[in-house]
Amino acid sequence: MKSIEEIRQTLRNIQVYYRNKALFDNYSNTICKYAFYDTIALYEKHIENAPKRLQDVYNELYRQGKAQKVVALKWKVTEKYIQILNKRLIVYFQGVLV
Repeated sequence: MKSIEEIRQTLRNIQVYYRNKALFDNYSNTICKYAFYDTIALYEKHIENAPKRLQDVYNELYRQGKAQKVVALKWKVTEKYIQILNKRLIVYFQGVLV
């Protein structure tokens, strides 16, 4: 089972990937396949089966790279609520990534 810290770091890496997707994709097409693609595909596969609200928070925080505060303002909720959802997302991944 992956630790919570390992999952957090992977999610940060996924966020960096999506922020710089064109650069990574261009590099992988010209030089070699980026090894992290397999990890991204695994997380993407598992998020499809997650509860809708966790899918939404994953999309906003990691695919779109938005800050928790920005998401909270957009959804008209507290930043603490977004933090709770993010923690639930991490625990969800910990449960499915065995």
